Amino acid sequence: EESDATVVLSLPVGDGVSARDVRCAVTTAALDLRVGPGAGPGPAVELSGALRGRVHASDAYWVIDADGDGRRSVQVFMDKVHMLPAWDGVLAEDEPADA
Repeated sequence: EESDATVVLSLPVGDGVSARDVRCAVTTAALDLRVGPGAGPGPAVELSGALRGRVHASDAYWVIDADGDGRRSVQVFMDKVHMLPAWDGVLAEDEPADA
């Protein structure tokens, strides 16, 4: 999810995942998110890499909440340094949304 000023990464998680299962580090140009193993089946999930743009790292935060589709998710909120151009994804290695 993206607006002019903010980009939000949502990662669906199971009911057994709690805050103690989440490790999130945001720098100006990179994200390192690790979730799990948490309660229930399934391996830990890791998303890390260079961001498509720069963010204000000190303002970044995460929560566990329902995402826009009502799924329980870890959501990472990051304020962009530059509003334009649109990111069209979060990590530099992500496929563009229109691909």
